[in-house]
Amino acid sequence: MGIDLAVSLNELLKLPKGNILISFEDCGAVNAFYDPQNVKMIMCYELFKAFLNFYGNAESAAKAYFFVFFHELGHALIDQLDLPVLGKEEDSVDGMATVIMVNAEMPEAAILAGFYFNNLQGDSQYINWFDSHSVGRQRMGNLVCWAIGGRPDFLLKNPNMMDLAQQIIQVGQRDCKAEYDQQEDAVAQLWEPYVK
Repeated sequence: MGIDLAVSLNELLKLPKGNILISFEDCGAVNAFYDPQNVKMIMCYELFKAFLNFYGNAESAAKAYFFVFFHELGHALIDQLDLPVLGKEEDSVDGMATVIMVNAEMPEAAILAGFYFNNLQGDSQYINWFDSHSVGRQRMGNLVCWAIGGRPDFLLKNPNMMDLAQQIIQVGQRDCKAEYDQQEDAVAQLWEPYVK
């Protein structure tokens, strides 16, 4: 899967600085990251195992893992294409990955990843407000909002998500469709010069 995916990405996009290497490997820690020195995305098996333990089923774990793959691809593209970033890069690549998942008709991948990120924070009294990622609940709120903004019909098929979505929209006073549309437009404009 990894080799096929890497070949497809490198054939889809013009990468002026060369191909992006993609590696699936044991890392000794629950992680996934982009290494700009070696132009390499590293997807750790431990992350998939953590998703599997959290969700209890391979399908949900694979979808969340897939979301993280495209999140890391976002970091790689920002680096390799010198894409501009306004705001936190982590939020930008979350948005980019969500746009990809929505267009692949898998908005639940972003939502599942969001649930996991929220769980990492848990009920801890300590919140690292200065982390490069938004805090767990914010990140979950963003991913749920954007995924539903891109695919409002998803709620009709998944009524168990309705309460959470309504809470995020009402409490946060958010226009999720407008937020998603803005991200989709930004991704299209940023990627347009590089699509083969």
